[in-house]
Amino acid sequence: GEYMVPSGHVEKGESLRDAMMREAMEEVGVAVKREDMKLAHVMYRAAADATGERADFFFEAPTWEGEARNCEPEKCDEVAWFPLDRLPKNTVGYLVEAIAASRKGISLLEIGWDAK
Repeated sequence: GEYMVPSGHVEKGESLRDAMMREAMEEVGVAVKREDMKLAHVMYRAAADATGERADFFFEAPTWEGEARNCEPEKCDEVAWFPLDRLPKNTVGYLVEAIAASRKGISLLEIGWDAK
């Protein structure tokens, strides 16, 4: 019920870029070239549940091959495009924060940690 960018976990022995390329193909059926990726933002989130802390790496890929489609209908209702300044209200909260920070040139956010 919420919008999110294609995402997933890095598998053992896999680089960040390899994971991004794999997830893009698995989830939306597009091929992204390593040289076309740019790191846009890093977010480190405190544990919100039993799964623990999360480090999120957001990449921009201005070009790709293929047409984006829903390759995981059992996990995702649809694939849709939205202007970054008009995201739907039901966009995952930390994604909204990451996009806003990236657009302001902020490269790192640490979310959910008590200020010390």
